[in-house]
Amino acid sequence: MLKGKEKPCLLKPAKKPAKVSKAAKDSWEGVDKQLFEILRRLRQEIAQNKHVPAYIVFGDATLRDMARRRPSTPETLLEVNGVGEKKCQQYGETILDAIKEYCFANGVDMDVRVFCETSFDQEPMAESEKGSNFNKARRDAFELFRQGVSIKEVAQSIDRAESTTVQYLVEYIKQEEIDNPYPWVDDEQIIRRVAEAGVEAGFERLKPIFDYLNGEVSYNQIRIIFTCLGNC
Repeated sequence: MLKGKEKPCLLKPAKKPAKVSKAAKDSWEGVDKQLFEILRRLRQEIAQNKHVPAYIVFGDATLRDMARRRPSTPETLLEVNGVGEKKCQQYGETILDAIKEYCFANGVDMDVRVFCETSFDQEPMAESEKGSNFNKARRDAFELFRQGVSIKEVAQSIDRAESTTVQYLVEYIKQEEIDNPYPWVDDEQIIRRVAEAGVEAGFERLKPIFDYLNGEVSYNQIRIIFTCLGNC
């Protein structure tokens, strides 16, 4: 080796895999990644209009929590980590419109309950138990819809947000092939206006319809009527 007749072969120690913190692993748990990307692009637009860096508007962790909880009201938006009164007032309407449009277009539940901590005197709920509870709520909602109970009353009865209850109603309407939005939308003028708006603005997305009607008809009513029209 010293005379140069042989070359030494040295072993290079393998690199240790980088440690990933539990917070980093959990940060994407339950996050709707498609919605996150929509919110990220929206944040960039807001930042450009305000002439500020994007992180000043909302951090990535806040956007992930939005895409996890999918709030439908200013009250539930305030439950998102990183959203205070000031930012809720500044950007709340824009953010909520984007979340509603995405959730309604894709049939995704809103106002998802996120449990960050477990009480010492209460066992964490098993995944199978969670699933059975949600299935029971859905079945109970369907039975109440058959009886013609209002959305608000169904939501109270099954202990779910109205946005989630509307999602159950949409599923029920599709399953039963119902083509009449009564009794959940009982204003004939609203039904006619939504149908006419769909012809003018297209039936692909809800927000153009909402804007076409100057916000005078709620997203929930539009979605219910559109679902019924799809069964005609």
